[in-house]
Formats: sequence, C-alpha cells, structure tokens
Amino acid sequence: MTNEYNSEGRLPIHEAAFRNFDTVVERILVDLGSKDGRKHSAIVEDNRTEEEKERANLVHQARVQEMLEATTYDYLRLTPILAATIGNARQTIECLVKYGAKVTSRDGENRTMASIAILKQNVDLILYFSQAPYANELDLWNTLMTLFTSRNPDDSVAAGRILEQLTSPKYIKLVWMYLYNLRLSEKTLQIFIYTINQNFPEQLLLSCLLILYNLLTIDPTFRTVFSQNDEGAKALIKMTKSNEHYSLLFAHIACQLCDDARCIHIFVGQKIIGEIQILLDFDTEHLPINIACLYFDILAKIARCQTEYQTLIQRSSSRKRTILELSIELLERFDRHLTIAILHFIRELCLNNEDQQQICADSHDLITHLMSALNSSYREVQRSSVDTLQVD
Repeated sequence: MTNEYNSEGRLPIHEAAFRNFDTVVERILVDLGSKDGRKHSAIVEDNRTEEEKERANLVHQARVQEMLEATTYDYLRLTPILAATIGNARQTIECLVKYGAKVTSRDGENRTMASIAILKQNVDLILYFSQAPYANELDLWNTLMTLFTSRNPDDSVAAGRILEQLTSPKYIKLVWMYLYNLRLSEKTLQIFIYTINQNFPEQLLLSCLLILYNLLTIDPTFRTVFSQNDEGAKALIKMTKSNEHYSLLFAHIACQLCDDARCIHIFVGQKIIGEIQILLDFDTEHLPINIACLYFDILAKIARCQTEYQTLIQRSSSRKRTILELSIELLERFDRHLTIAILHFIRELCLNNEDQQQICADSHDLITHLMSALNSSYREVQRSSVDTLQVD
C-alpha cells in the first residue's frame, strides 16, 4: 500500500506529509524495515546474526531514502518534504529531516523549500526555517532577494509581499541583520525604479512603497542611498498617484526624505515643487486633509533649505494658480491640522526673504485668515498665526 500511487499521482506519504500527519509519516518509514510492511517479531530479531541485522538495517535505510525521494506523478514532482512545506506541516518536516530527507530537494518547477514558502506567502514558516539547524542549506535570504529582484512579475510580487511584512515593526528586529547584509535598501530602490519604468504590476509598486516607507524608520543609511541616485527621486515623482493609498505613501516617503538636504536638492532637480502644485490644484476641494498636510510639510522643508527654493515655490508655473493661492483656498476648509501645516509653510516661505514677505502682506485673503486664526479656539492655531505674522 505504501508504494501505491493514487489517482492523483501521490503516494500515501505525500498525502500524510501535506496534511501534517507526522505520526503516519513516521509509521510508513518505520514499516519499510520489513518486506511485507510488518515488524519482525522479537523472536525473529533475536535469531538473526549481527551481519543479518546490519544487512537488514542497510536495506531499511535504502528503502527509507527511496521513499523520502519519491516524487508525485504530476507536474509538481513533489518529494514528501516539499509536500509538507506546501501544507505548512512543521512537525512532519522535522520528522522527515530526522529520517534523512534532503532539504535541498527541488520540485518540477525547480522550486526549493525556501522558494515555496515565499511563493505561498507563509511568513511564519519562513521565520521558522530561518531558525532551523538546516537554515544555511535552505539559503533562505538569498532566495528571497533573488525572487524579489527577478524579472518574473509573479515571483517579484510574492517576495515583495513577504518583505512588506518582514520590514514591519512586528518582525524587523528578528530579520534586519539578514536583510541589511543583503543590501535591501539599494535593491528595493532598484526594483522600485524598474517597476515605474517598465509598468510592472501595481501590487509590486505598492510593495516597494511600503518597504521604502518601513526602511526610512529602520535603516540609517537609506537617505544616503537615496541621495546618490537621481533615478529614485525621478521615479517617486513620476509614479502614479491615482488613488489615495499611493498619494499618501508618496507624501509620507517624500516628507521623511526631505529631512535630509541632500534629498531635497535631488527632489528639486526632479521638479517636485511643480508636481506638488499639480497635486494641490487637482480637485482641491476634495483633497484629503492628511495628504494635503504632508504636501505642505514637504514644501516647508524645501523652503527652509535654501532662499532660492522659496522663490522657486512662489514662481512655480505648473498650474495657473500659484502655490500660495492654493494654500489660501485650502485655508477656507478651516481644518485645524491643515491650517497649522499651511501657516507653517507660509512662515518658512517668508523666512529671511523680504520679497516673499511683501507678497504675503499684499494678499488681503491671507491676512484675513491670519487674523481669523488669532481668534481660533485652538491654541496651536493661534500660535501658528502669531509665528507667521512675526516672521522676519
């Protein structure tokens, strides 16, 4: 029975391994020690010579190894340990390893245990493998990066989803040492650029953005890496912002990168000011408050960086309405957080710049809003108004 394939091309050990019936798997392997599948009696065992026992043991080991390497008769060509990996059968995997199963075996599509776990999106199994005694044989982390950087969209998307999770606060402390050594920041940026330029699946774009966002909080070298690659800034500005998720991720990533003057210079060179002007002008009335706040935070950081950038912001002509005019219109929404973000931006726009101060002083609508903010019920709004009015 143990050597009979079913109608789907599987042996009993494949079915048991997939379903995590580890005791069944072990029984199958133990019973291979007798020709008819039954144990020898104690009397028969005692009557055998040591040479006969040794020969029987070698025969048993050979049968076990043959069973461990038996593949399914289908396109997958799974060994028992690969079937167990697909079924997330950890106890069975350990049972098979104990009996000598090869953790380096590959299926009919040349997939290993590591790549199957990645493609099955099984983060817990990946972490389990990373702590196993045979982890080095699995080559887990190199496999993950190979799939992520492949030109096969399905492989890259699957690995990207895994990396989204592994770089999140829940897992990052467990795996950062491995990912850092594989230069995850540089490779994610490369895949992001490639995804934008080659119109790869949007799911891969979303994964790249989430990984980049996570990396900003965990990799102290990321801003340096980003500042050394103009194509990264170009791709970030060029990327689709067709829905709120993409717009929010773009705004968060750009805002955090703008804490570094080197990144600001690259962004300005790639015309981020004009891009934000377009984003503010498009459906201004319905622009989400949280995204608008981030846009003005970005502009404030740019304005603070250099006097020349203040002028670039004021003179940006990507739309008919200037950024200052758009900011005044958005003040009409009377949202506390948005008002604070806009007033902070205006303060940075005018700081140490008499020309910009005069432009703002000549705006009747802006002065009206500033005076209104002084009477706000929120102290932080009042403070923002006073700071803006007192700018030198």
